[in-house]
Amino acid sequence: MILFLQDITPDIMFDHRTNNKSFIKMHLILKKMGIKNNKFFLALTQPELSGIDPHNLPSNSLQLEKKIAYECFINPWYYLREVIRIPEIGNAKGVPFELNRGNLALAWLYFNNIDVMLTIPRQIGKTMSSLGIHSYYLFLAGYNLTLALLTKDDKLRVKNISDLKNIRDLIPKYLIYKSKTDTNNTQEVSYKALNNRYEAYIAQKSIMGAEELGRGMTIATQLWDEVAYFRNIHITYPAAISSTNAAVEAAKLNNQPYGNMLTTTAGKLETKEGRFAYNLVLKSLAFSEHLYDTENIKKLKDLVNKNSKQGMVYCDYTFLQLGKSIEWFREKSRRSSGTRDSIKRDYLGIWTYGSTESAVSDKILNIIRKSKKDPTFIQEYNSFIIKWYIDNEKMKSIDFSQLPMVIGSDPSENVGEDFFSFIFLDPIDMSVIASCRCNTVNVVEIGLFIVDLLVTFTKSLLIIERNSTGVAILDVLFIELPKKGINPFRRLYNNVIQNIDLPKYKDINIDDYYVYGTLRKEFGFRLTGGNTTSGRTFIYKTVFFEALNYTATKMHDQDLINEICDLKKKNGRIDHGLNKHDDLVIAFIYACYFLLYGKNLKYYTFYKPIKNQFMSGVKNTIDMTEDHSESLLDIEKVNRMIVELNKKIDKEKIPTNKIKHMHQLLELKSMINSDENSKTVFRSKQSKTFDGLNKQDKPIENKSKENKISFKPKGTISDYFKTF
Repeated sequence: MILFLQDITPDIMFDHRTNNKSFIKMHLILKKMGIKNNKFFLALTQPELSGIDPHNLPSNSLQLEKKIAYECFINPWYYLREVIRIPEIGNAKGVPFELNRGNLALAWLYFNNIDVMLTIPRQIGKTMSSLGIHSYYLFLAGYNLTLALLTKDDKLRVKNISDLKNIRDLIPKYLIYKSKTDTNNTQEVSYKALNNRYEAYIAQKSIMGAEELGRGMTIATQLWDEVAYFRNIHITYPAAISSTNAAVEAAKLNNQPYGNMLTTTAGKLETKEGRFAYNLVLKSLAFSEHLYDTENIKKLKDLVNKNSKQGMVYCDYTFLQLGKSIEWFREKSRRSSGTRDSIKRDYLGIWTYGSTESAVSDKILNIIRKSKKDPTFIQEYNSFIIKWYIDNEKMKSIDFSQLPMVIGSDPSENVGEDFFSFIFLDPIDMSVIASCRCNTVNVVEIGLFIVDLLVTFTKSLLIIERNSTGVAILDVLFIELPKKGINPFRRLYNNVIQNIDLPKYKDINIDDYYVYGTLRKEFGFRLTGGNTTSGRTFIYKTVFFEALNYTATKMHDQDLINEICDLKKKNGRIDHGLNKHDDLVIAFIYACYFLLYGKNLKYYTFYKPIKNQFMSGVKNTIDMTEDHSESLLDIEKVNRMIVELNKKIDKEKIPTNKIKHMHQLLELKSMINSDENSKTVFRSKQSKTFDGLNKQDKPIENKSKENKISFKPKGTISDYFKTF
């Protein structure tokens, strides 16, 4: 199977003549992103099939049919690109499989036998893509195989089984050998020609039924549909995963697929199902297209297993990243009868809390979410993945190793519970320039990793929490850094420099490379109780929220953003959600603490070269930033109100009431302006309610160009690139 660059041999060609233009577009997108392995899905092992339509072969084409069957068997990308047809209402022939960033990641990870969870907006085909991928094994490449579909209710089970059968019926007949003994009901589809079976199950309402369903799931490969809405998923899924061990081992021995696909729209975090699904997100390695450039499957699996808690990769894409326009969003949300929260979940990919009090306001959270971007580069170092968010030009520069940075770290014991986390901040503008977290590496390895970081990046500084694990890490650093000619005092946060003017510290020689005795305890940030400047209350309520003012538009990292969005207020205390984590948040806060409250910085190595630039790029980004996603929803609200008022006017028989409605209509229309370029500009202040405008929120015209929100269709590939 062609998955990595090393799989591409001289006898493999790439079919740029394919009629499936979505595959060509995806090649261009990945190439633009700097991905080297950017066309594996265009692979063709038999060049003579290029330009041949498997659905429209000439007569007497037995040889071609055999070649196509063989190509399908060894090359799933050919099947998805040329053979499969997706059912479409009113179209008897179906439509080609449309490749996008989401379903490509889903397929590639699944073909690598890695558990993958995909969250994308509704009506972009996540379930149909999954069924298409499963159909490859069910009808063409699997043997003596059972695949399972688990979905939230019987209605979806019936629909998905129907869609799977329609996919089968749209495959060219010379590739399918139907039998009268094939099962063909609403719960199962079998294919006797290859002795394969597809079984469909639904969520169980009772705890006992949910556990029985999970324990009976002795199937190596499963599709979990809408996991954030799958009743009792917290019981069924763990039981099912435990029940598949023997089946997975058998699948490995017989070269059959194993692993799971989980797909969902964003869920409700006030429900057990939503919390469980979101917890899977937090425990997973966030996907980046840079993983396509991993050397081989062994290296990929090693990275996944050591950087997630259940060997899973999480993929999350917005409608813009999947090639849909703002107009698409407006149309879908306008036709939706849901609430503001349901539109957030279904079309904006936002996991909502309902009535639960979030620690951070919706306004700030939406600004933070919008700052998310793909890493510009993923650096692999043994068991670690560093995700970089700086310009490619800077990455390639000879000065990259002298990039000034402050690295905050929240150490864990790395026994599978918490992540050992790092956040790298730019000391000039406080932007997140990199992140790293791991789960299963021992502390000595982490200590050596930090040594390499500090050696490689000569203008970096580490501030690490002084807990039990942090102390062990620091002891490694005290031994190894002097060997490299690095002074721990000038590269590690310490109380000696922080309080160097005090009599207790002023006579200490900070240029003594070796740290002995009682000085060891002066290194690292010691988190305490109470309201002191090292207390948890201070760093969360003061440092964190002060930092958000300057960094909300510069968070970038998906894992960090997820953790911030999960923070809650509990009896006045800010903490992470139940069974969730805030490791990256703490690492971020420590780095911010140093930048905002660090003293005597002139003694640290990183400071001297940038002393005139230090914090010069810091601005209050919250007040300057429009809340675009909220504005999108407000536009839809006003549009729906206009539609409803038009209906009332048409039906109204009493003249005075009709005039009243017309005045209301004019007021609503005054909030929306279409200029000569057909750009829609929303001109009202944010409304505080969803069902109707507050009386005090009178429409105003904002003439500031910076504060206008424009929406423009993205129709070209160059426009599409801008969504990155």
